[in-house]
Amino acid sequence: MDKGDRNLSSWVDSSLLCASVANSPMARLLSYSRLRLPCALFNLREPMKLPSPREKLADCVWLARIMAKARLSIAGQLPPEYASRFGHPTGTDGQFLSFFQITKEDLLKICGRSDAAVAVWFLALPTVSPSRINEWNHLAVNLGRPGFPMAARLPIALATVYKHLAGGKYGTVFEILEADEKSD
Repeated sequence: MDKGDRNLSSWVDSSLLCASVANSPMARLLSYSRLRLPCALFNLREPMKLPSPREKLADCVWLARIMAKARLSIAGQLPPEYASRFGHPTGTDGQFLSFFQITKEDLLKICGRSDAAVAVWFLALPTVSPSRINEWNHLAVNLGRPGFPMAARLPIALATVYKHLAGGKYGTVFEILEADEKSD
């Protein structure tokens, strides 16, 4: 596998794949080999390591995560399932962008800088203040809860994108994301 292959898709060790496809004939066959295979070949979700939704940059939740996605996007390494939702108006990214009146393009322009430089840029925005950050932090950790934005979307997300988490007691978007990423 050359460097280009690693950038195009995630690869899994066949012995790890066996756990993902349980006792299927393919799993039994592959359990005896040490092949490295693309996740997409088996229609598996590609593992994604992003900062926690609660991780703060400039004392603001979600900023570290959305900046990580911007950096991966610029590098061409943001998997399609994340790329299609990156900055989408109906998701958490869209809530964040709308709340602070910034654009996805603003993030893509600044994402090449260090976290410290991003924090300085963010805190200098006219729509950002300590009180607005506190307001966002309260809103963000409650996204999806009744009475907060995304409440109507939460059950839909659990029935579609996050159906593997159905039956869990998740009341917010952050709780779903944390549970989902813990299962990767």
